[in-house]
Amino acid sequence: MIQLDRRTVVQVFGGLMQCPDFLSDTDKYSLDPTDFTQQIDKYVFTAIYNLYMGGAEKIHVSDIDGYFQDNVPAQKLLNENNNLQFLKDCETYADASNFNYYYNRLKKINLVRDLQRSGYDTNNIYCENPLNDRYNEINKKFEEITTQDIVKQIKIDLANLENKYVYNTVVEESKAYTGIKDLIKELKVKPEVGVRLQGEIFNTICRGGRKGKLYLRSASSGVGKTRSMVGDACNIAYPIRFEPKYGKWIATGTPQKVLYVMTEQDPAEIQTMILAYLTGYNEDMFLYGTYGDEHMDRIMKAVDIMEKYQDNMLFARIPDPSANVVKNLFRRYNFQKGVEVFFYDYIFSSPAMMGEYRDLKVREDIQLRLLATAIKNVAVELDAFIMTATQLSNEDDSTRKNGFRDVKNIRGLSFGLIYLYSVMRVNCKIS
Repeated sequence: MIQLDRRTVVQVFGGLMQCPDFLSDTDKYSLDPTDFTQQIDKYVFTAIYNLYMGGAEKIHVSDIDGYFQDNVPAQKLLNENNNLQFLKDCETYADASNFNYYYNRLKKINLVRDLQRSGYDTNNIYCENPLNDRYNEINKKFEEITTQDIVKQIKIDLANLENKYVYNTVVEESKAYTGIKDLIKELKVKPEVGVRLQGEIFNTICRGGRKGKLYLRSASSGVGKTRSMVGDACNIAYPIRFEPKYGKWIATGTPQKVLYVMTEQDPAEIQTMILAYLTGYNEDMFLYGTYGDEHMDRIMKAVDIMEKYQDNMLFARIPDPSANVVKNLFRRYNFQKGVEVFFYDYIFSSPAMMGEYRDLKVREDIQLRLLATAIKNVAVELDAFIMTATQLSNEDDSTRKNGFRDVKNIRGLSFGLIYLYSVMRVNCKIS
C-alpha cells in the first residue's frame, strides 16, 4: 500500500507552523487528523490546529512540546524514535511558499491509499513494484497528475461500467461524416419520397407517405425546432459555410465539439440538414436527388468540411431514452471526448422514462419535469451547454381568450402515440 513519505509531512507541518493561517483558508485547504497515518503525526496536527485556534500566529517546537505537557501518551511518543528532532526539522527545513505543492501531494497519496483500501485497482495510477516494466513511466505520470485527474479517471471507468452493466437502452453512436458520400449517391438514385398523399402542400411538406415513418399532426409541430437546433449545432461545430447572400464561403467562428442526440430521427435526416446548412442549398434538392454537376463542387466542399471537422459533430441516437441513460451518455462524452456542448432534440414521455419513475407514482407531466431537471443538473455538473426542446399542447379556452400560450400549454404526448411518434419536418432551407 502506498505510504505517505516523511518529506511531505515535514513540509506540510512546517508550512503550518510558519503560517497557521493556511488552516483558515478552508476554500482551498482541508486537513484533519485522518490525513496522517502515524499516531505522532495525528497528535502534532491536533496540537498545531488547537494552538492556532487559541490565537497562535506562528508555532514553534517549544509550543507543541508545551502543549503536550499534560498529555502523557503524546509526550511519550514525542520523546521516542527521535520525534522531537522530526519536529525541529519541520521548523527548520520547511518552506511555507511550497505548502500548496506538498498539501496537494499529501491529498493525492491519501486518495490513492483510500482507493487501495476500497479494492480499486490503482496500478495504472501508482506503481509499487520496481520490477514492473512501466514502473518509471507510471510513477513519473503520478507526480504530474492531480487528485482531479484521478477522480476523473474513476468517473470514466464508472461510466463505462454503467454503460455495460446497468443501462440496457440502445445508444447508437456515429459521426455526422459517417456515410455522407454514400447518402449523396443513394439520394440521387433513390430520392426520399414515399407514396403520394392528398394535397400538394402536404406532399411538399412531408414528401409523401414514406416507409418506416409515422406522421403525427399536432399544434405547434412542424415549426422547425429540430431544424433550428441542427443549425445551431452546425454553427458551433463547423467554422465555415457557404452564404448565398454573398455568393461565397464565409467564416463563422471557432469550432467546438458537439454531441447531437437524436431520439426520433435517424442520422440521415440530420445529415441532409447539415448539407443544407453548409452549402446554402435547399434541403429539398438533397431529399429529392435533384442536384446536378453544377452543384457538386459546393457539395463536395461541404463534404470536405464535414470530414476535416468530423470529430466536432458527433451523433448519438437513443430511441427509448431515460434520465439515467441520457446523463451517463453526456458524462461519458464529456470525460472521454471533452465535449462541452450538447443538443438533445426532444424531451418526451418514453417507455424507459415511465419505467424509471414508475415507483414514484407521479403524473406524466411531473416525470417530464424530473427528466428536464436531471438534464439541467448535468449541465451544472459538467459545466456544459445543453440545448433541448419540448412540445406545446393545443390551445385551450385560456389561450384563445388571452391570445398567448403559457406554461400550462407544455405537456407530454400520450404513451401510445409517443412510442411511434416521428417529428414531421417542414422542407425549408436552414438559415
